[in-house]
Amino acid sequence: MDELTKQNHDLNNLKARLTQENFDLQRQVQELDSSNAALAKAKGQLQHALDDTKSRLDEESRVRAVFAARCCRARVDWCEESAMRTLSQLKLQKYGLGVNQTIEFRLVIFPCL
Repeated sequence: MDELTKQNHDLNNLKARLTQENFDLQRQVQELDSSNAALAKAKGQLQHALDDTKSRLDEESRVRAVFAARCCRARVDWCEESAMRTLSQLKLQKYGLGVNQTIEFRLVIFPCL
């Protein structure tokens, strides 16, 4: 009988230790689940911020490209106009051409204008 009582006592102690260990492990699992949820939320927020930043950068790149193209076009236009004025003045001075002849010359040299 003493042997059975001792085994019963040992088994009860083992059961108590296992119960406590199970409780501790369940608490750890809950803490890990909570941490995982917080990390998932932070990841979502960071992904959203990244997407917004990418969108803003894409829009800024488009605006800069349009602006650069307009500046380039304006510079080309200015250069063409300046060259044509200079050419017209030289032609008029050198050859005594009239305005209509200079305009026709411009259309032959720069047909896209």
